[in-house]
Amino acid sequence: MRSTLALIFTSALVGLPPLPAQAALELRPGGMVYDRRSDLTWLVDWNAAAGSAFDDGSSAQDGRMSWASAMAWADALQWGGVDDWRLPTTAPCFGFGCRNSEIGRLWYEVLGNRPGLPAVNTEPFEHMAFAPYWTGTAQAGAPAQAWYFNTLGGSQNLLPQAAQAHAVAVRQGDVLSQVPEPPMAWLALAGLAITAGASRRPQRAAQP
Repeated sequence: MRSTLALIFTSALVGLPPLPAQAALELRPGGMVYDRRSDLTWLVDWNAAAGSAFDDGSSAQDGRMSWASAMAWADALQWGGVDDWRLPTTAPCFGFGCRNSEIGRLWYEVLGNRPGLPAVNTEPFEHMAFAPYWTGTAQAGAPAQAWYFNTLGGSQNLLPQAAQAHAVAVRQGDVLSQVPEPPMAWLALAGLAITAGASRRPQRAAQP
Protein backbone atom coordinates (compact mmCIF):
# COMPACT_ATOMS: atom_id res chain seq x y z
CA MET A 1 0.00 0.00 0.00
CA ARG A 2 2.81 2.40 0.92
CA SER A 3 4.61 1.83 -2.36
CA THR A 4 1.38 2.40 -4.27
CA LEU A 5 0.77 5.70 -2.50
CA ALA A 6 4.35 6.76 -3.11
CA LEU A 7 4.02 5.93 -6.80
CA ILE A 8 0.79 7.94 -7.08
CA PHE A 9 2.40 10.86 -5.27
CA THR A 10 5.50 10.72 -7.46
CA SER A 11 3.44 10.66 -10.64
CA ALA A 12 1.60 13.77 -9.48
CA LEU A 13 4.81 15.78 -9.22
CA VAL A 14 4.63 17.28 -12.68
CA GLY A 15 7.82 19.13 -13.58
CA LEU A 16 10.01 17.30 -11.05
CA PRO A 17 11.83 14.67 -13.15
CA PRO A 18 15.26 13.25 -12.34
CA LEU A 19 17.91 15.85 -13.04
CA PRO A 20 19.63 15.08 -16.38
CA ALA A 21 23.13 16.12 -15.32
CA GLN A 22 23.00 14.05 -12.14
CA ALA A 23 20.74 11.08 -12.84
CA ALA A 24 21.03 9.91 -9.23
CA LEU A 25 19.33 13.07 -7.94
CA GLU A 26 15.57 13.51 -7.84
CA LEU A 27 13.85 16.68 -6.70
CA ARG A 28 11.29 16.39 -3.94
CA PRO A 29 8.63 18.96 -2.97
CA GLY A 30 9.45 21.49 -0.31
CA GLY A 31 13.08 22.12 -1.19
CA MET A 32 14.60 18.65 -0.89
CA VAL A 33 16.68 16.41 -3.17
CA TYR A 34 16.86 12.62 -3.00
CA ASP A 35 20.12 10.89 -3.94
CA ARG A 36 19.20 7.38 -5.09
CA ARG A 37 22.82 6.24 -5.12
CA SER A 38 23.36 6.80 -1.40
CA ASP A 39 19.69 6.71 -0.29
CA LEU A 40 20.00 10.16 1.27
CA THR A 41 17.74 13.21 1.16
CA TRP A 42 19.45 16.61 1.22
CA LEU A 43 18.08 20.10 1.71
CA VAL A 44 18.27 22.12 -1.48
CA ASP A 45 19.20 25.20 0.56
CA TRP A 46 22.79 24.85 1.76
CA ASN A 47 22.44 27.90 3.99
CA ALA A 48 19.09 27.15 5.59
CA ALA A 49 20.50 27.80 9.07
CA ALA A 50 21.25 31.47 8.30
CA GLY A 51 19.35 33.75 10.62
CA SER A 52 18.18 30.91 12.85
CA ALA A 53 18.58 30.85 16.62
CA PHE A 54 21.60 28.57 16.09
CA ASP A 55 23.46 31.03 13.85
CA ASP A 56 26.03 32.04 16.47
CA GLY A 57 28.91 33.08 14.24
CA SER A 58 30.37 36.55 13.84
CA SER A 59 27.20 37.47 11.95
CA ALA A 60 23.77 36.22 12.97
CA GLN A 61 22.70 36.12 9.33
CA ASP A 62 25.48 34.30 7.46
CA GLY A 63 24.80 30.71 8.56
CA ARG A 64 28.26 30.18 10.06
CA MET A 65 28.22 28.58 13.48
CA SER A 66 30.13 26.44 15.91
CA TRP A 67 30.05 22.66 15.58
CA ALA A 68 27.81 22.26 18.64
CA SER A 69 25.33 24.79 17.26
CA ALA A 70 25.35 23.12 13.85
CA MET A 71 24.65 19.74 15.45
CA ALA A 72 21.82 21.24 17.51
CA TRP A 73 20.33 22.99 14.46
CA ALA A 74 20.17 19.80 12.42
CA ASP A 75 18.79 17.82 15.34
CA ALA A 76 15.99 20.36 15.92
CA LEU A 77 15.15 20.76 12.24
CA GLN A 78 11.66 19.85 11.08
CA TRP A 79 11.37 19.96 7.30
CA GLY A 80 9.23 18.17 4.76
CA GLY A 81 7.17 16.42 7.40
CA VAL A 82 10.16 14.64 8.94
CA ASP A 83 12.35 15.47 11.92
CA ASP A 84 15.29 13.05 11.65
CA TRP A 85 17.69 15.48 9.99
CA ARG A 86 21.38 15.48 10.88
CA LEU A 87 24.75 16.68 9.65
CA PRO A 88 26.48 14.49 7.04
CA THR A 89 29.02 12.01 8.36
CA THR A 90 32.53 11.11 7.27
CA ALA A 91 35.38 8.71 7.85
CA PRO A 92 38.81 10.22 8.62
CA CYS A 93 40.41 11.57 5.44
CA PHE A 94 42.68 14.56 4.90
CA GLY A 95 43.01 16.61 1.74
CA PHE A 96 41.34 16.49 -1.66
CA GLY A 97 39.36 13.68 -3.25
CA CYS A 98 37.90 12.23 -0.05
CA ARG A 99 34.95 10.13 -1.16
CA ASN A 100 34.42 8.37 2.14
CA SER A 101 32.24 11.19 3.43
CA GLU A 102 28.60 11.78 2.51
CA ILE A 103 29.39 15.26 1.20
CA GLY A 104 32.49 13.94 -0.60
CA ARG A 105 30.54 11.27 -2.46
CA LEU A 106 27.93 13.82 -3.45
CA TRP A 107 30.56 16.37 -4.48
CA TYR A 108 32.70 14.06 -6.60
CA GLU A 109 30.64 11.07 -7.67
CA VAL A 110 27.23 12.67 -8.18
CA LEU A 111 27.92 16.32 -9.00
CA GLY A 112 31.10 15.47 -10.92
CA ASN A 113 33.40 18.07 -9.41
CA ARG A 114 37.17 17.52 -9.49
CA PRO A 115 39.65 17.67 -6.61
CA GLY A 116 41.38 21.01 -6.08
CA LEU A 117 39.47 22.78 -8.85
CA PRO A 118 36.60 25.27 -8.74
CA ALA A 119 33.17 23.64 -8.68
CA VAL A 120 31.77 23.03 -12.14
CA ASN A 121 28.40 21.85 -10.90
CA THR A 122 26.33 22.58 -7.80
CA GLU A 123 22.82 22.23 -9.22
CA PRO A 124 20.15 21.77 -8.00
CA PHE A 125 21.47 23.05 -4.68
CA GLU A 126 21.07 26.71 -3.77
CA HIS A 127 22.85 29.24 -1.55
CA MET A 128 25.94 27.08 -1.37
CA ALA A 129 28.89 28.86 0.21
CA PHE A 130 32.32 27.97 -1.12
CA ALA A 131 33.68 27.49 2.35
CA PRO A 132 33.95 24.81 5.07
CA TYR A 133 30.84 22.80 5.97
CA TRP A 134 30.66 20.87 9.21
CA THR A 135 30.19 17.13 9.25
CA GLY A 136 28.62 15.42 12.23
CA THR A 137 31.82 13.50 12.94
CA ALA A 138 34.12 14.52 15.76
CA GLN A 139 37.75 13.49 15.63
CA ALA A 140 38.37 10.35 17.67
CA GLY A 141 40.84 11.07 20.43
CA ALA A 142 40.50 14.82 19.93
CA PRO A 143 37.04 15.76 21.20
CA ALA A 144 37.66 19.46 20.66
CA GLN A 145 37.95 18.98 16.86
CA ALA A 146 35.51 17.91 14.16
CA TRP A 147 35.74 17.13 10.45
CA TYR A 148 34.63 19.54 7.77
CA PHE A 149 34.33 19.46 3.99
CA ASN A 150 35.37 22.56 2.08
CA THR A 151 33.34 23.24 -1.05
CA LEU A 152 36.09 25.57 -2.22
CA GLY A 153 38.15 22.94 -4.01
CA GLY A 154 36.66 19.89 -2.30
CA SER A 155 39.10 19.27 0.55
CA GLN A 156 38.48 17.74 3.94
CA ASN A 157 40.21 18.48 7.23
CA LEU A 158 39.74 19.19 10.92
CA LEU A 159 38.59 22.37 12.65
CA PRO A 160 38.32 23.26 16.31
CA GLN A 161 34.70 22.76 17.30
CA ALA A 162 34.57 26.35 18.49
CA ALA A 163 35.39 27.59 14.96
CA GLN A 164 32.76 28.83 12.53
CA ALA A 165 31.56 26.89 9.49
CA HIS A 166 28.40 26.39 7.47
CA ALA A 167 26.00 23.47 7.79
CA VAL A 168 23.72 21.49 5.52
CA ALA A 169 21.17 18.95 6.69
CA VAL A 170 20.72 15.42 5.38
CA ARG A 171 18.62 12.42 6.36
CA GLN A 172 18.59 8.74 5.52
CA GLY A 173 16.04 7.55 2.98
CA ASP A 174 13.52 9.13 0.65
CA VAL A 175 10.87 11.46 2.09
CA LEU A 176 8.33 9.90 -0.28
CA SER A 177 8.61 6.67 1.69
CA GLN A 178 7.22 8.60 4.66
CA VAL A 179 3.75 8.91 3.06
CA PRO A 180 1.61 7.39 5.81
CA GLU A 181 -0.59 4.41 5.15
CA PRO A 182 -4.27 4.78 6.09
CA PRO A 183 -4.64 3.24 9.57
CA MET A 184 -6.34 -0.14 9.48
CA ALA A 185 -8.80 0.95 12.18
CA TRP A 186 -9.81 3.92 10.04
CA LEU A 187 -10.35 1.68 7.03
CA ALA A 188 -12.46 -0.70 9.11
CA LEU A 189 -14.64 2.15 10.39
CA ALA A 190 -15.07 3.50 6.88
CA GLY A 191 -16.22 0.06 5.71
CA LEU A 192 -18.72 -0.20 8.56
CA ALA A 193 -20.09 3.25 7.74
CA ILE A 194 -20.64 2.29 4.11
CA THR A 195 -22.35 -0.95 5.15
CA ALA A 196 -24.57 0.85 7.67
CA GLY A 197 -25.53 3.44 5.10
CA ALA A 198 -26.52 0.77 2.63
CA SER A 199 -28.64 -1.08 5.22
CA ARG A 200 -30.56 2.10 6.09
CA ARG A 201 -31.43 2.85 2.49
CA PRO A 202 -35.27 2.62 2.15
CA GLN A 203 -36.44 -0.45 0.27
CA ARG A 204 -38.61 0.18 -2.75
CA ALA A 205 -42.09 -1.35 -2.35
CA ALA A 206 -42.77 -4.37 -4.51
CA GLN A 207 -45.02 -3.72 -7.50
CA PRO A 208 -48.38 -5.55 -7.46
